[in-house]
This record gives sequence, structure tokens and C-alpha cells, in this order.
Amino acid sequence: MKIEELAREVRGIIRTAVNNGEIVQKSWVVHSIVQAHNRFEGPDKDTGVNCMYFTVDSQTRKEINRYKGSENSEQMELFGEGYLHLQQAYLTDRGLVPVTKMTSDEVHKKSAELRKMGDGCYAHASELEQFHAEYLRLGRRG
Repeated sequence: MKIEELAREVRGIIRTAVNNGEIVQKSWVVHSIVQAHNRFEGPDKDTGVNCMYFTVDSQTRKEINRYKGSENSEQMELFGEGYLHLQQAYLTDRGLVPVTKMTSDEVHKKSAELRKMGDGCYAHASELEQFHAEYLRLGRRG
């Protein structure tokens, strides 16, 4: 199986689970894919299965971290107008959790995390502008 095919399969499993309101545990996704595609036999079976688990685990982690849910036009149907950034599910300590199944603590923790990311982006933007102004002040052109 090619990595692109694996990624597509992982995304499909994630999408289906979230659309059904289920919490996605990475270990469950990995196990189900390995079980479905494990065709190793012979003396190298253990090595093959271990390599497969590693690859599937790595790709599943990437796909869960990338998961954003529906595109903005679909989000307005799901959540109503005014929710352009809201995701269908968020990564929490319990796994990828549909927004409708998040606890108040998970919402507060995720909100704080998003605000902290925003603070970092604003600081980065300020540094970029400051550097550019200094660069121009020194007579260099960009």
C-alpha cells in the first residue's frame, strides 16, 4: 500500500467516526488498519508487522493532527452562520473528539491553547515588522 492510499484510508476512518459523533482513538485506527492489511508470513512476519504498525501509527498521528473537519461552507450548515473557524472535532487527551462531545474542561483547555497560539503569531508578526523597519533604516532595500 502506498502512503497516499494509507493516508486516504485513515482520513476515511476518521471522517466516518467523527460524522457519527464518535471519539477517534489513534490506537483503534492503527489496529484496525493493520488487522485489515496484515498479510505477512514466514520468518520475517514479526519485523513486517512491527514496521507496518510504526508506519500506520505515524501516518494516523499526522492525519489526526491535520484534521479540521468540514470546509467553511459545510460548517455553516453544521453549526449555523457565524462559525467560520469552528472545527467538527478537536484533538484532546481523549483523542479526536467531536465538538459536540467535548467537556467544558476540554473546551477551556483547547480555547486557551488557541489563544496562546494567537499570541505567538502576533509576537512573530511584530518581530517581522520590527526587523523590516530596522533593515530599511540601515539603508538596505527589500
